[in-house]
Amino acid sequence: MKTGTLTDRFSRAAQAVRTVVRGAGALSLTFLLPALALAQENTQSANVVSSDPSFYHTSTRLADGRVLMVSGGGKSSVVSSAAIYDPVAQTFTAASSLNVPRVQATATLLGNGKVLVVGGYGNNGILASAEIYDPATGNWSLTGSLATPRWLHTATLLPNGKVLVAAGAGASGGLTSSELYDPSTGTWSVSGYLGSTHWMHTATLLPNGNVLIAGGYNDSDGVGLCEIYNPNTGSWSGAGHLNVPRLQHTATLLTNGLVLVAGGVGYGNLGYLNSAELYNPATGNWTITGSLHVSRFNPVATILTNGQVMVAGGMGNSGNLSSVEFYNPVTGAWTLAGSAINAGVNQTATLLAGGQVLIASGFSDLASASPQVFNPAGPSPVAIALNNLSQTYDGSAKTVSATTSPGGLPVTVTYNGSAVPPVNAGSYLVVASVNNGSYQGTVTNSMFIGVAPINLNGLTRVNGGFRFTFTNSPGVSFTVLGATDVSTPANGWSNMGTATEVSPGVYQFTDYATAGSPRRFYRVAAL
Repeated sequence: MKTGTLTDRFSRAAQAVRTVVRGAGALSLTFLLPALALAQENTQSANVVSSDPSFYHTSTRLADGRVLMVSGGGKSSVVSSAAIYDPVAQTFTAASSLNVPRVQATATLLGNGKVLVVGGYGNNGILASAEIYDPATGNWSLTGSLATPRWLHTATLLPNGKVLVAAGAGASGGLTSSELYDPSTGTWSVSGYLGSTHWMHTATLLPNGNVLIAGGYNDSDGVGLCEIYNPNTGSWSGAGHLNVPRLQHTATLLTNGLVLVAGGVGYGNLGYLNSAELYNPATGNWTITGSLHVSRFNPVATILTNGQVMVAGGMGNSGNLSSVEFYNPVTGAWTLAGSAINAGVNQTATLLAGGQVLIASGFSDLASASPQVFNPAGPSPVAIALNNLSQTYDGSAKTVSATTSPGGLPVTVTYNGSAVPPVNAGSYLVVASVNNGSYQGTVTNSMFIGVAPINLNGLTRVNGGFRFTFTNSPGVSFTVLGATDVSTPANGWSNMGTATEVSPGVYQFTDYATAGSPRRFYRVAAL
């Protein structure tokens, strides 16, 4: 497996899966670039920094709420790029590259806030190397290497802070070994052997600290065998069999302590699956629960803040899927969502601090299929405060400023229904809104643009006319209205022309037409 193009390597992996399912022909599409479906309501696109397709990447939520996405396969080779998603700014920024390009690696958030990336497939074969990302510095550093190179494995953070890497595939096929990483020393140690090989399986940390390995391909018993790792003894034991043997499924720990396994591809002639089942750690039994509405292979699953499980995407019998479903642990039933995601397989789903889900990439070109933020509950409310509502006319456009809670959200502002900020003096209705799929809110207020008080410097006669000067904001244009009777209605005053700015902020107007007039009244207005 150390020769050939990246496509060749993954074609071999796909062929291995096709062998398992005995000719489930749809799997031959696994490594083709799929068409994209349009996103619907309750989703938003996120800016990206890479135009290289990324598949079998990893996505990890950091302690500060940002998300580290580490690329996997590119157009023609394995890539080492990484990016950071900021859920507040809703943008991706480039992160420093890994030391070793890799695909189908695992990424685990450690107790110290750093991220451990392990193994995978590199441009020259299966990898034993591991490296650490430090969010404080933004740098990657190599750490201790695995005893056995592997990919298609799982990695689980244990309650003691160590990381369990289990099974996967090596140079000669499936592996039974497991290894422990100790962050305090940066070293690995072999920690027991599974009863059989597993790859394309799932690993779930149980409430008692044990780790459940479910399904996946294994050499001796199809894809239905399950096993339990006990970190206190460092040993493995059997955990029964799935009712429906499967691989490339999802496994999610529910708030009631049960484990939900859903979808995947079945052993034999079962093809893509819509079945789901529950594992009870207290009894060690597997029971069938409600079925998905759509059969799906390699979907993504997320436990939501309300305790329900969101399963999205993957590949179905008709191609790449955009549908989303929710599992209710109380009723055991699934509900199809009214909105959708970009269709694809090999995506990642990351629960954000606000309850939204970042669904990223898959077999998609990041330039044309931006990662999405999906809000299962619909947009969250946002508070908007408007500032600078009272301003002084100076001939330039005037805008309000807006702050949001949560902070940093982009705000759209209109003035009397127009996005163009006003220039002239007056009162304007301001409407500020946030509506980006994740957050929604609107506030209205009035902005007043007034003219600074005019300071009259005096009225004199010049060549038989009246002249007066006044001070105001520099650069403002003023027109003068005149009348001989101060009680004349405003619309009856005569336009006398424009005052001249004789020096910055000092304006002068001379009315020569009033020679000999016993009295004259003037109004001054900003243009």
